[in-house]
Amino acid sequence: MLHDVAMENIASFLPKIKIFESLPAEIIREIEQLVTSSNTYKLSKNSILQKPGDERDGFFFVIAGKLRLYKTNSAGKQHTVCILSEGGMFGEVETFSLGTRGTYVETIEDSIVFSIPTEQFEPLLGKYSELSLRFLSEISKRLRDQWKNWFLGIYVVKCFTFSTDCLKSSA
Repeated sequence: MLHDVAMENIASFLPKIKIFESLPAEIIREIEQLVTSSNTYKLSKNSILQKPGDERDGFFFVIAGKLRLYKTNSAGKQHTVCILSEGGMFGEVETFSLGTRGTYVETIEDSIVFSIPTEQFEPLLGKYSELSLRFLSEISKRLRDQWKNWFLGIYVVKCFTFSTDCLKSSA
């Protein structure tokens, strides 16, 4: 069942999105003006919002529901990158990337998502350094998480290889 949400309700949800919480009212009001029906999507479960080669520019914010971001390997096996729920965000603008190029974005339940197109968001980043710093912080956090996951993955492989080698040498 799709949520029946008016534009005013979506705009009032903005301060609850982590990256926007505690921002000055002036910035929130300017972002609220960007919320329109043309950039708000009501999506049914299993809808594909983005796929590799058909990425959308701008930032996307989950108002309700859940999205799964995943990649596929050459054999077609899917690897979940992350699950976004209410308040989550993904996207790309020229200045910042949240690492979603080459990624599928699919709803895993009925969802409402709104976007802010690049040409509307970039001027806000230039005008409000506080907003830019929040995006830098989010990107930094995601890079740390990716590095940690990559390192742990390599460590597990190395440990497995080491233990296999030890078994071979003791035989």
